[in-house]
Amino acid sequence: MPQTAPPPLFSVHRELMPRTPLVPLIRTQEQLTRVFRRKNALLLGNAALDRLGLSEAIPIIRATAASFTALPLSLAKKDREKTRRLLQKFSEIPRDTVVILAEEAYGKAFARLAKLAANPLPVLLPTGQLTCLLPHAGWGIGAPGTKNYNALFSGLAGKTVLVYGAKNQYAHLLRPKLDEYGHTVAVAGLVSPDNDAWGTVIEGVRVFPPERLAQGGYDAIIADGRTAAVLLPHLHGNAPDFTPVIFFRAFMGHAEDTADITLTHAAFMADRKNAAAKEAAPANSWRTYEAVFTGHPQFSKEHHAALLHGGASSLLRKRSFQLVDVDEPPVLHVRNGIRVTTDQNAVCDNVIHVVGPSYAYGTFCDDAYTVPSCLQRLCNGKDGEKPPVKRYNVHNYGVPGSTLLNLYRTVLDGTFAPDDVLIMLSVPLSHGMDINILRAVQALCLQRKVHFAVFCMPEIFAVLAPSAHEKSMLDDSAWMSGAVGYDEGMAARRVALNKETLDACRANGLPVFDLQPHFQRPHEWGEVFHNPTHVTFRGNECVARAIHTECIRHIADHAAKDVYTLAMEDLLDTVRRLARENIHCNAWLSSVPRFPAAEGKTTGAIVMNCNPFSRGHQHVIETALRQVDRLYIFLVEEDKSFFSTKDRAAMLLAGVARFGDRVRVAPSGTFIISSVSLPEYFVKDQIDYEPDSTLDILIFGTFIAPSLGVSVRFFGEEPFCAVTRSYHQQQKELLPACGIRCVEIPRLTHGNTAISASRIRELLQKELWDDIAALVPATTLDHLKAMHARKTG
Repeated sequence: MPQTAPPPLFSVHRELMPRTPLVPLIRTQEQLTRVFRRKNALLLGNAALDRLGLSEAIPIIRATAASFTALPLSLAKKDREKTRRLLQKFSEIPRDTVVILAEEAYGKAFARLAKLAANPLPVLLPTGQLTCLLPHAGWGIGAPGTKNYNALFSGLAGKTVLVYGAKNQYAHLLRPKLDEYGHTVAVAGLVSPDNDAWGTVIEGVRVFPPERLAQGGYDAIIADGRTAAVLLPHLHGNAPDFTPVIFFRAFMGHAEDTADITLTHAAFMADRKNAAAKEAAPANSWRTYEAVFTGHPQFSKEHHAALLHGGASSLLRKRSFQLVDVDEPPVLHVRNGIRVTTDQNAVCDNVIHVVGPSYAYGTFCDDAYTVPSCLQRLCNGKDGEKPPVKRYNVHNYGVPGSTLLNLYRTVLDGTFAPDDVLIMLSVPLSHGMDINILRAVQALCLQRKVHFAVFCMPEIFAVLAPSAHEKSMLDDSAWMSGAVGYDEGMAARRVALNKETLDACRANGLPVFDLQPHFQRPHEWGEVFHNPTHVTFRGNECVARAIHTECIRHIADHAAKDVYTLAMEDLLDTVRRLARENIHCNAWLSSVPRFPAAEGKTTGAIVMNCNPFSRGHQHVIETALRQVDRLYIFLVEEDKSFFSTKDRAAMLLAGVARFGDRVRVAPSGTFIISSVSLPEYFVKDQIDYEPDSTLDILIFGTFIAPSLGVSVRFFGEEPFCAVTRSYHQQQKELLPACGIRCVEIPRLTHGNTAISASRIRELLQKELWDDIAALVPATTLDHLKAMHARKTG
């Protein structure tokens, strides 16, 4: 049945209502009085109470709370100084205070208060939601509370936490985070519902049964975020009131770690128990299984139970997270970190690598009915038909909960052969697809001559005419989010937003396909959603058909070289357009001293750091000038080298003066080897991977070189530095597509050893001038001696 409207305690406009199931919503006067009983109420804000919908709630709070204080808070520029002085006092607020935030822009106000608070504090929002303000953690309603674990654990400094969640996640992920950031955070214990673990010790922490919650002795709870919706109702009433709860979602990596922040209170026990009455709505219920799995070959209660309890965890391997091997017949098998794809060929020509979060992995699905397995059968063709042009094997690299950044790392770690295919199954575009990460993946694929496509999975929120089953799930989703009933205008807004972002992706040269149209009714697939964001085995078959039709058959029917060339041309055109429209790039380019126009003259370019200018640099320049008429030398401008940019420029200019008008020297700006275009260059000794230099190289190839008439790029052989060597290799792979020839010049040697700037710097530290003189031209030696004289004199 549809939910009845909440009482008018909080009648704020619906658009202000954050959509999150993790934050308790005060629905009744009884809940309101229980929250404020024997508490000090502090009203912060200057917005009209009736405008915010607080006029009904405030009198009840005044009558219930031990004290009531109202302080004006304004985010307007004219009140900035007054507000700053007010907020300075905020750190003195005692712990038994409940803050009422009376601000229309309450998200901004909340974030500012979090920077000043000394202790965790309960905060009542104008929406009627009661949340936790954790020092330093920031805004956490309707969005992750923090992506900065240093700040998160700073907010818990000196506190004791109780960890509730999966033992493996604690040992492999949360414990390292605590060791890295939370040195002042004590762990009171690890709570696990698994009775086989009770009494054991994991990473020095004892495992307790759930009854440990009621014993207190801790200041906050850290829990596995994947169990948040199930766990939070259990925490209300079992944990002490107003206990902060941090739902740790870092089971997918480092930079993309996130945490949701909320709190507990017994006032919400009855409210959350109502969720039990809606047990038929969640995706894993028998009623939902019965509705969406009818017709499945293994349809049965045993099959439902196997799907319900089957699952795989993941661990960090190399730079990305991969699955832990699992053998749970008949539904789930994970081997060598990837889920089993059925119906594979004994031998194949190429591999289709399917990456993504739970969509690729196949949540609530048998091995045989994941998207990769369905795609495998389509690639195999039907018996009796002409065999496919190519034999593909499909590999399932899906990891539940994986972010785009983890998918990028998966590609970095992966092994690909030319003409392989990378299919990325992504969240819907309206959920914030990161175009920059996708472009980085595309660049990796172009380097490796791998076909690449992104397919955006459907969601029930964008179904324009939902079925009765789909609408019941939408109603439940809204109820769990603190809203009442399904917002019928949401689907049209989602579709429009998806199209807007899809167009932006395509404008950036990304091969992105939207699967949502395949799931708009009417269609032939019946019930295809088993929860609002995941499709059933029938939906997976529909997705696989779309991938096969729009991508795989197209690749098989065209020469791989043509597809690669077309994709490369799209990328080059995109980078060229972006550079041409960048005012900073144009301003820098106009400052470069140019050669006069002259027909028949060949022009080359070199990028040098000259740290310091050596006979090796001189040899590369002389060799280049024997092959071209004119030469641009771009000096790395970033002041992050042993010698200052000023000194490096002086040494270079003195060293090339004898070449006269055949040479032009210019700073590299922020578009050639800079902290913007290639930041890894300046931390070579701190990284153990080959950085992606595509952006730096293609800006040069598509915009800088054509503007200056450069047709050849020279660089010296690099036997020592892996980062520089990788940069040179990527130039060889990418610049020919821009019409630029690459020439690698062998290193000049001295005494059977290649001359290197690092060796010269070592000799300089020891003041071995005779040895230095053998490695640098006279102009550099004079400059170094002058510098030494200034330093010692």
